[in-house]
Amino acid sequence: MTDMRFGALGDARRAVRSFVQDRLALIVTAVDGERVVDLEVSFTRFLADHGIEENLASELSTEQYPAVRHKVADHIVRWSDQGLSPPFGFHVEQEGKVVTWRHDRFEELTGHPAPTTSQFEVQAWVAALLNRDFLLPCACYLRALGCDPVLITDGSRDEGIDLIGLLKSGPLRSTVVYVQAKSQARLSGDELLREFGKFAGLPQTEKHRQYLEALGFSRLRDGASALYLCMVNGDFEFAAENHARNVGALLRSRRQMADQLARVYSRQRLDELRAAVAIPPGADLGRNLAPLLHP
Repeated sequence: MTDMRFGALGDARRAVRSFVQDRLALIVTAVDGERVVDLEVSFTRFLADHGIEENLASELSTEQYPAVRHKVADHIVRWSDQGLSPPFGFHVEQEGKVVTWRHDRFEELTGHPAPTTSQFEVQAWVAALLNRDFLLPCACYLRALGCDPVLITDGSRDEGIDLIGLLKSGPLRSTVVYVQAKSQARLSGDELLREFGKFAGLPQTEKHRQYLEALGFSRLRDGASALYLCMVNGDFEFAAENHARNVGALLRSRRQMADQLARVYSRQRLDELRAAVAIPPGADLGRNLAPLLHP
């Protein structure tokens, strides 16, 4: 139900969610951001930035502090649930404040190991690449996993697949990776199901044969398997996570992509790749990007 006090934000629940996901999430991952964030002060500023009068913004911030704290706690857990070390945590010595990874006593004050600077430098690089440009970090991610070849398939009648790769070595060699790349802040459950539905019908198409032929599938001598990987330049809604478990889709958020890329690439190298590697305007099954994307 709309609460007029929150103006364009709609109501308290949406205001709190937007603050944590759209404002606080940026503050705590910025390379040159704050070391300590006062949640009430920051939420007050957020409300004022959305047109709410300063005194009312302060009152609403105090009123909604328990909800803000609860949402922040959920967001911290979300990092851990995605296999990552949270870049912020509640200050054990000062109620109402969170400590970010830039603080000298981060691990002591939060109980979490501090992430590296390179992870957030890379995350900022990924965040800046939208629309078709987002295919480059996705291709680098496949290369970082050990895929060779890595091919761009995004184009007319691509059956919902934007990139494909083949794990060349390691314990999971001969695994075909089909990638759906989504350049958006959040992916809904309905959208994931629509995209996965296209993939589910892929084996019955001529396009599937073309993809396998381009990957050298017929030359594999130790069997083969496949996985569907949906990568998004943002995050996934909870419904998408539930559907992914049910249908067998693998999800990777921007923060997860950055974590893996930072293990293999420096920010400088990624900038070099952005300048040197041109993403084709359409599908190109004859051009293997893997040799070009070396760390």
